[in-house]
Amino acid sequence: MGKAKTNHVTYLTIEDIATAVDVQEDDVAVPEWGGTVRVRGFTKGQEMDLRKRAKSGPDPTDLDPELLEMLFLVDGMIDPQTTDADVAMLKDKSGAVVNRILRRIMDLSGISETIREKTEQAFREGSEPTVSVPSGT
Repeated sequence: MGKAKTNHVTYLTIEDIATAVDVQEDDVAVPEWGGTVRVRGFTKGQEMDLRKRAKSGPDPTDLDPELLEMLFLVDGMIDPQTTDADVAMLKDKSGAVVNRILRRIMDLSGISETIREKTEQAFREGSEPTVSVPSGT
């Protein structure tokens, strides 16, 4: 079944949605490191999995912000490819650089500015063990 046109609006079919390439990649210049890294956004399933891995309390929205940031960074940076073993090294790198890369990954993933600000603030302050993040945003 093809696309239906109604009142100059083209409605998608399930097949259109399933075959659409909608996860974006981008290069982030990192002159401080002497080059560029390649990052990608997440599918909704990947984002949900990362949130589950960063869960820190009984409520499904209680997340460990430091862990969530590192998971986003490790899973979102695709060239060079990083692993969980690289987390300690990345924590010792410039916060400005790491946050620039992380912001681009989050932008490509459609993660809201408010959530990003709460996560970054809690990570910087180190005083809040968790950040409540609404699911599905």
